[in-house]
Amino acid sequence: MIKSISFSKTMSYILRYSYNDFNIKKDSEGYVDIDEFLIALRKNFPKATINDIRYWSEQKNKDGKLRFTIKENKIKANYIH
Repeated sequence: MIKSISFSKTMSYILRYSYNDFNIKKDSEGYVDIDEFLIALRKNFPKATINDIRYWSEQKNKDGKLRFTIKENKIKANYIH
């Protein structure tokens, strides 16, 4: 299990800003395919798994809000500022 905060930050960065760099397409609700997302994450975290993504999608930020949402086989960043 990858519990490094840098993993979560990388997730956010890819989902919010660099998804195009990895040829990941967002749907109309901002979700991306979780398998394509995992491939992108493995560029920086070669041992990343779906379980790591699920772990971080269940963690809340300092305000008690979820940073990510998983729906079916898709994930998106929740834009909470």
